[in-house]
Amino acid sequence: MKVLKVNGKDYIVKFTSKTIQELNSQGVTLIQLTNDLQEMKVDNLYKAFHGALKSMQHDITMDKALSIIDEYYEENEDNDIESFFNIVIEEYSSAMGLGKKFKEMMKQSKVEVK
Repeated sequence: MKVLKVNGKDYIVKFTSKTIQELNSQGVTLIQLTNDLQEMKVDNLYKAFHGALKSMQHDITMDKALSIIDEYYEENEDNDIESFFNIVIEEYSSAMGLGKKFKEMMKQSKVEVK
């Protein structure tokens, strides 16, 4: 679980087993997210982020999740798509019990952004 602070407001990014199962049934997997990072595809990333927010705040809409993402980018010029992907991917992998192992794999392969 990670607390993402955007414009002074805290948002809990947490993947539960239920969230992961729902995302997987939509084709949003950890491997797919890492592939999407390389190609800068955001659809699955944004679905995953919405799912993670929704696991703790059940009534959050996709529109609100997208607004939070916009605010995240606008708030700080260091907040870029790669850092956002990493937040989501790290939390997703941790929820699957792969946190440490996945971080090591990412360091070894060092995903390159095109």
